[in-house]
Amino acid sequence: MPLPCPIAAGTSGKFATCAVIGIVTAVFSVIGIRAGKYFGKKLGPRMELIGGIILIGIGLKILLTDLFA
Repeated sequence: MPLPCPIAAGTSGKFATCAVIGIVTAVFSVIGIRAGKYFGKKLGPRMELIGGIILIGIGLKILLTDLFA
């Protein structure tokens, strides 16, 4: 079973890779949360509807791809 982070495997020199992945993930998460708050106030319920339609479309695409592949 592959380990999620090379440092967990006991290999040396891979800590920086894990740290960068963690930092980038945290930064993009904060950016996403702040952008969501900003656009949520500006666009409100319209964006919820659009987001729902997009999620339904993605689900239908996955379903149809798996059914007819």
